[in-house]
Amino acid sequence: MTEGFIYFIQEEETGRIKIGFSEKHPKGRLQDFQTGNSNKLNLIGYIEGTYEDETILHQEFSEERIRKDNEWFKSSPRLKAKIKELMEASLDDKKKGIEVLNRETIILEVSGIDSLKKRFGEDYEQRYEGELEDGVPNGQGTVTIHPIGTVYTGEWKDGEPNGQGTITYQDGSEYEGEFNGWLYHGQGILIDKNGVEYVGEFKDGLQHGQGIETVSDGYKYEGEWENGGKNGRGTCTWSDGWKYEGEFKDGLFHGLGTLFTSEGSKCVCDEWKEGKENGKVIWIFSHGDMSKSFYEDGELISEIEMTYTNGDKYIGDINDDNKFWNGKYFIDGKLHYEYVNGKKKAVSVFRRLMTSETKLSKKDKIHDSK
Repeated sequence: MTEGFIYFIQEEETGRIKIGFSEKHPKGRLQDFQTGNSNKLNLIGYIEGTYEDETILHQEFSEERIRKDNEWFKSSPRLKAKIKELMEASLDDKKKGIEVLNRETIILEVSGIDSLKKRFGEDYEQRYEGELEDGVPNGQGTVTIHPIGTVYTGEWKDGEPNGQGTITYQDGSEYEGEFNGWLYHGQGILIDKNGVEYVGEFKDGLQHGQGIETVSDGYKYEGEWENGGKNGRGTCTWSDGWKYEGEFKDGLFHGLGTLFTSEGSKCVCDEWKEGKENGKVIWIFSHGDMSKSFYEDGELISEIEMTYTNGDKYIGDINDDNKFWNGKYFIDGKLHYEYVNGKKKAVSVFRRLMTSETKLSKKDKIHDSK
């Protein structure tokens, strides 16, 4: 199959078009045809092709053909549209070729790109493949840092990553999103070597703004970030169904917030400080019972007051197994039982008549008033 050019020559006076094939450049053929032809001929254009391509075009436009076995055709709208289509497709192919020629693969010295020197030091070989402008990466390109295996692919501006890109590291971590220099900046997705995924906003290389963190063990945080940490309002959930909604500081509960259990109970605290309860802590259980106590820096500093849906109340200590330990149990506001080291003792009828919730100790009154 002989390769050459499919050319289109138009006769200026009549407008008719010649569709031909030539192995040599069509401009030479134009001169050949012009000799002995009183009408001026113009080369409309040409594309790469074969003799077989010419035959296919002749068959396709047989209705426009002036004489059988002749290469001259009437200038119909559909013929002109076809020539335009072929020329545009050929032009696109040429543009792609130009883009390939504009790309260079070079081994860049550290001194060649200051940002690479600052980012990776002087002890690594950097191979850059992509578009250059005045010898500096601009446009699309890929840089590979040897031997550490870091690879960045994406947009460049003035020798630095800028815009959309992806960077992968030897330990398996990866970032895909917006860059400003070598810093993550804007929207992006970061997956660290342990599989922890962050999707959200970045600023100056750190998580900053709204974002979602997901861990393989089922933990998830969704909310505000600042300078790389969970700061502001957010919600975190665990695989066992527990959930916290409220304020955070450096990844810890801090400020106002509510803790929910998988069974539907919830804990409301006056204030959380660096992950610890402070002030009055109220637990409202899924079955309707409620407890009230006081904490300081996560340490219980008061007795626990349990109130049940039937109106009964217990005030005292509870051991690690959630058993009454040292305290008093009230029914209808009157003392009925006392617990000493976990042992239940009934209260005499005389003491029961003389004791009610209004006869609590001073400490209990202080706590109850809060």
